[in-house]
Amino acid sequence: MNIVVQKNIGAVVAFARAGAASTATAGGTGDATAVVGGWIDREAIGANYAGGSLPLSAAFGLAYTATLAAGKSLSAALLVEDSADGSTPNTYLSVPAAVIASSAAGGTVTGVGNFSVQLGSARRYVRFTWTPDLNATSVDTASLFPMLVFGGFDRLPTA
Repeated sequence: MNIVVQKNIGAVVAFARAGAASTATAGGTGDATAVVGGWIDREAIGANYAGGSLPLSAAFGLAYTATLAAGKSLSAALLVEDSADGSTPNTYLSVPAAVIASSAAGGTVTGVGNFSVQLGSARRYVRFTWTPDLNATSVDTASLFPMLVFGGFDRLPTA
């Protein structure tokens, strides 16, 4: 492997849009509500790699800014679906809700909840659905921004 490629992460990963930004209000709009991303063609993502290599893994990040009451938290669950045709979904992976943010004293918190996904046996198309859940009964809010990085290509880039 070329030493330059080993030290250039941009040469061995590919970014994709997981979906649109969303918001949630505790006990209201967007809370405990699934946000469905669009279908992503893994073959198109791998087009810059020798022989059309498919990405074999992904890092899904849910960046957030949340205003939380003291002792309250923001959790997120992740559903990954795959499809041979980009229209017929099949559950590929379901990750139960996990706390991605909390505030002992209350206030605004920012960060990223990370999910690692192995895609080795996934079909050509994948989509990501996340479900934010604020455990307060009111007032708490969150703005969520999904991010997606593909990696694990079995061939080095051609360019």
